[in-house]
Amino acid sequence: MTQITYITTCKGRLAHLKQTLPRAVAQGFPCIVVDYSCPEGTGGWVEANFPQVKVVRVEGEPGFSAARARNAGAAVAQTPWLGLFDADILLSDNFAAAIEPMLGGGNFYRAAPVTRQTWGSIVCAREDFASIGGYDEAYAGWSGEDDDLVHALLHLGRRQAGFAAALVGEISHSNELRIKFHALQDMALQHRINHTFMNVKFDMLRLTGRAIAVGDRKAVYERISRALVTAQQSGGRAPVVIEIPMPGVIIEGPPGEDGTRGGEVAVLRRKLTYTLNVARTEG
Repeated sequence: MTQITYITTCKGRLAHLKQTLPRAVAQGFPCIVVDYSCPEGTGGWVEANFPQVKVVRVEGEPGFSAARARNAGAAVAQTPWLGLFDADILLSDNFAAAIEPMLGGGNFYRAAPVTRQTWGSIVCAREDFASIGGYDEAYAGWSGEDDDLVHALLHLGRRQAGFAAALVGEISHSNELRIKFHALQDMALQHRINHTFMNVKFDMLRLTGRAIAVGDRKAVYERISRALVTAQQSGGRAPVVIEIPMPGVIIEGPPGEDGTRGGEVAVLRRKLTYTLNVARTEG
């Protein structure tokens, strides 16, 4: 019995899914397809043609969140390992036979070398995925959530291992299709926002030593997004300064002779300050 559940998501990519899903089903994997309010009726097509595939529907969403879509699929998986792939990723005929003997505790797996197209393809332990809370749904638009997942797994102490790049292929497509359902259509700006947020988030995690509540993460993301969008709209190249408040630290007095706590004597207020210098590009 296979150890991996294949999970993919679809919004406006039904033509791709029609090529990639049959290959996944042929591996013998349990398969999950997340229909993220797909205007092409992905869920209905899957149920009519592959009744053995589990369909998860996220309804009423005009945009697309890769993080939320993948989390919805992972939430119903039952196998020890999750295989997370975009709808345009073609698995080789021997993918399952090649990768399943590799699987071991403490690792997660990506193509080696990884390409821009296969960047989001990852196989990881379901237990590890749950431990880090899955994909961070604070991210918006294109890019970032895959790198965040990798950083979170590394922070958890897991090791990145590789599988042969030939085990996955790709269906080439335009950037327009990548961002079709995103509010922000500037890929470079979205990448800048998301990777700035990722660096800030993991700084906060290291400094506080604890997970950051989703509401706080979203507030930080919005602060960064507003600052960078405003800077872009101004047309200037001046450095962007972003200040992120941190939780206060209570300083207590020395303990009593009997070991009792000394009580609060001060509160240390902190903030992180980042200066973002946008590189000039030719043309």
